[in-house]
Amino acid sequence: MLFDREPDLNERRKTGRLRARTVCFALLHFREPIIGQINDISIFGASILYFKSSRDLDEELVVDIFTSDNRFVLKEVPIEVVSDFKVNVEIDLGQTTLRKRGVKFLDLSKAQKDQLKHFMRLYAVGGGSP
Repeated sequence: MLFDREPDLNERRKTGRLRARTVCFALLHFREPIIGQINDISIFGASILYFKSSRDLDEELVVDIFTSDNRFVLKEVPIEVVSDFKVNVEIDLGQTTLRKRGVKFLDLSKAQKDQLKHFMRLYAVGGGSP
């Protein structure tokens, strides 16, 4: 499910998100996995910047969240895609586009919630409260 526009202000989340303090990533589980950069995150969801080529990709609706030094890894977080749109950039990327995907976390186990809260304490800052 891809969208070519940003979500309407009325559709936006009602809880604040925290910005990543350091570079943190999400592995999007497409047929060919794609690594994206976490833009912001909360206990309820995240936004992820990633590059997509022009070909369609099948996907599983899970992501892995990890830090660049692999000190934190949270695997197979179930998600629902809430938004996905092209980000306008001033560089020519050919048939590759920069996209921003908004995801909602689904049915997290207590352990996953605890790990996510731990991640936000260590690697996120500002915005709202976790």
